[in-house]
Amino acid sequence: MNPRQKNLLKEYITITDPAKTVALVKKESASLARELYNLAKFQKNKVTAVKLQEVAKSFKSYQNKTRINDHDLTCLMIGYQLAEELK
Repeated sequence: MNPRQKNLLKEYITITDPAKTVALVKKESASLARELYNLAKFQKNKVTAVKLQEVAKSFKSYQNKTRINDHDLTCLMIGYQLAEELK
């Protein structure tokens, strides 16, 4: 696990207020979407760039969420791993 994944998981586990959890996931997903869009710009492989843009777009949809479940958290964790591997 990279540090960002550890931090997200720690926050998710310790936050007791659902509104704070939603706010955390919205903030992290927006940050991750920006990062993936930037990584897509520098990809030499066009297919990889398009896929990164699709993943980033899916994280932008998290801004409309009012409830967070384990699947959303798992997606963020995978997104962090993807960003880490592409740096």
